[in-house]
Amino acid sequence: MQRKKLKVALICYVSNATIREHISLDNWKLKNIIKRLLGLPISNYRDYSIWNTLLFQQFKEVNDIELHAIIPHPGLKGKRTDFLVDNIHYHCFRQTGTCDVLRKILVSCRIQKDVFKRFRHNVSMIKSIVDEIHPDLINMIGAECSFYTLSGLEFDIHKVPFILTLETALSEPNFLKNYPMDPLVYEEWKRVEQALFKHCHYIAHDSAWYRRVAAQYNPTAQFIRYTFFMPVYDIDINVKKEFDFVYYAANISKAGADAIEAFGLAYKKNPKLTLNIVGEYSKATYDQFMSRIKVLGFEKNVVFSGYFPTHIDAMRQVVKSRYGLVPIKVDLISGTILECIIMGLPVVTFKTKGTPQINKNGEAVLLSDIGDYQSMANNMLRLTEDVTLGESMVMKAREFYTNIWELNQATQRLTDIYHAVYENFYDGIEIPTRLSEPVY
Repeated sequence: MQRKKLKVALICYVSNATIREHISLDNWKLKNIIKRLLGLPISNYRDYSIWNTLLFQQFKEVNDIELHAIIPHPGLKGKRTDFLVDNIHYHCFRQTGTCDVLRKILVSCRIQKDVFKRFRHNVSMIKSIVDEIHPDLINMIGAECSFYTLSGLEFDIHKVPFILTLETALSEPNFLKNYPMDPLVYEEWKRVEQALFKHCHYIAHDSAWYRRVAAQYNPTAQFIRYTFFMPVYDIDINVKKEFDFVYYAANISKAGADAIEAFGLAYKKNPKLTLNIVGEYSKATYDQFMSRIKVLGFEKNVVFSGYFPTHIDAMRQVVKSRYGLVPIKVDLISGTILECIIMGLPVVTFKTKGTPQINKNGEAVLLSDIGDYQSMANNMLRLTEDVTLGESMVMKAREFYTNIWELNQATQRLTDIYHAVYENFYDGIEIPTRLSEPVY
């Protein structure tokens, strides 16, 4: 029996070269002058949320889903731009609200506007676009991003099925302890996240732990799977290695200090080790990190490669290292770990609620308790001293990755999830176990 072609409104935060080619963007010269004066990272148009870009690429071949991507984009000239590329309907609007610089000042002064007032424009734009599309189903990705997810509270969940997909869970008890974030901003975002949990019928994530967190606020919600799309990079992974370890992030302030502490301890035992740090940073962050690096004595063994405008360029730099150093404390199984696995880099990381699952069929990543830099350093030394260990880890890690994140399987699964949720909402048909059970 042929399935109904579903019109799906996908609300998400993403930027890539294709999107930027089809929209007009502001020149941020003046904004960046102000940011430099304040010691903040300058603004660049860059790739982010690669998993959403890959979703678009995969769904261009899906015939029973008409995908409409609703995207707030910073710097967009005019209110809105709509275009069609590879069977994906893009609806981009100018992301507004308090700019990063002013927001930081207002937060520190404790005079920030109420979140609902500050992002009213974003909410109204999303609501109006959804009303135009008149979708069969709405999927909002990234519950924690209050500047656009507030719009989810505007949808009548009794009229159209609404799936809330988690990228992380701010309401996780140790989140603020493990993630550098202004406490006031955190409380604001968490408040929105919890309101969304209470509002939704369908909450999506592959993790049993995140589901337990969300269920505290909505015990009657239906939980479904959601596998984020991870790339298969068209790059040469057998390039000449220039560094031993790499730490990388969109902004290195996320866990750069942890990477430096762990590497410093490993360097004490082996002063030939080298570290590449890849990602955006402010002058203040660089000065802070270099001050600590000089104390630890390895300033000649570290290279800050900085910002890369596209994700693929960043990965070409990352793959110049032998091993991935991923001191992530919050993400269950971070995209950084998966990217290292894809590129054949053995990974040293922290033990979160999800990472032990990677080792369920043998040691695929090397784990340390969160904050145990000495254990992480010891694991780094294990890798450098035993080539066969790294080779074995890469094989086991790739097997784990393929079983969950293989692109064609993930595409078919998400397509089936959209249809299953639609049928559950309108006809009461139970969602199949394979689409609802957690996998880690």
